[in-house]
Amino acid sequence: MSTNKIKYRKGYKYQLAEDLIIITPIIPKKKIVHEFFTLDIDGVLCVKRNYAWDGCSAIAYDTNTNMRAGCAHDSFFQMMRLGLLDRNTYFHQVNQFFHIILLEDGMIKVRAWYYFKAVENFSWSSTLAKEEPLVLIAP
Repeated sequence: MSTNKIKYRKGYKYQLAEDLIIITPIIPKKKIVHEFFTLDIDGVLCVKRNYAWDGCSAIAYDTNTNMRAGCAHDSFFQMMRLGLLDRNTYFHQVNQFFHIILLEDGMIKVRAWYYFKAVENFSWSSTLAKEEPLVLIAP
């Protein structure tokens, strides 16, 4: 009989299989380096392999036209929650970039506009500092 336990966190649906690198208009005052992402002072975002995120929130559903945008958006919001990126300075700019990626990835304009309006109007609290998800143990 084994006495090993599993330790895990809940709340994530997706995990990157390889690094996601995107040139963004988000220019931090200094380079941001984190275990799961970096943001250079020239706006290059690297979301690292194994980064986990939860996909789209609320009534939105996940499709191939919002996966890249959702991953980048979640990493920027995590930077804000951690105090690495100032939310008062970058909140709207991050949301606008989310909209741009949606359109680049083929989402129809009307739907992309609704997604953008949703994050603009309802996601501010998601940038507030909070504790990392609890580590759960099973069995």
